[in-house]
Amino acid sequence: MPRPLAIFLTCILLCGVSTTHTWGADGMDVAFFEKKIRPILVKRCYECHSEKAQEQEGGLLLDRRSGWLKGGTTGKAILPGNPDASLLVKAIRYQDESLQMPPDKKLPAAEIALLEQWIARGAAGPTDDLGETAFSRLGDQAYLFSEAKKHWAFQPVKAVQAPVARDPVWNTNALDRLVFSQLAKHKLTPSPPAAARTLVR
Repeated sequence: MPRPLAIFLTCILLCGVSTTHTWGADGMDVAFFEKKIRPILVKRCYECHSEKAQEQEGGLLLDRRSGWLKGGTTGKAILPGNPDASLLVKAIRYQDESLQMPPDKKLPAAEIALLEQWIARGAAGPTDDLGETAFSRLGDQAYLFSEAKKHWAFQPVKAVQAPVARDPVWNTNALDRLVFSQLAKHKLTPSPPAAARTLVR
C-alpha cells in the first residue's frame, strides 16, 4: 500500500476512535452522575428540591436536568462546563451569606469537589430523567393559564341537543333527557317519582 494512502487511512481510523471516545465519555459522564452525584443530591437536596418530596423551594428542582438548567427564582442553577459561574456552586461554597445551601450546614469538601467536577464535565443528567411534568411547571404562569382555559367553566356556552330517552316518561323536557342519559351512561336506573307526602316532607 502506498505510504500516503496508509497515512490517510490511519488518520481516518484515528478520527473514528476519537469520535467513539467522545461518545463513550458521555456515557462515562452519566455513570459519574449516577454513582457520585445523584447520591449527594438525594441526601442533601431532594428534601427541598424534588417532585418526590413535593417541594421546589425557590422554584428549583434538582431531580432532573431540565430543572437545574432552568434554575429557580434566582436564575439558572448550573452553567455546564463553568462551575465558578454556577449559582449552585456559589451556594455550596458559602460564598454569599444570602445564598448558602444546604442552609443548615456546609457540605464536606469532598462532596463540593465532586459537584464542581460534575459541572466542569458538562453536568450530565440521570439516565431516567423526569423531564417536564405537571409538578415541575407549577411556577410557569403561562402554562397554568393555558391549562386553566381548558376547564369546562371557561368554555363558551353552546347549545346541546339532549338525547332521546328510552323511557318516554323522561322525554318531557330536555333537562330530564340529559339526566336520564347520564344515569344510563353509568348503568344507573332512575328512582320512581316521589309521592306527594314525600315531597311535602
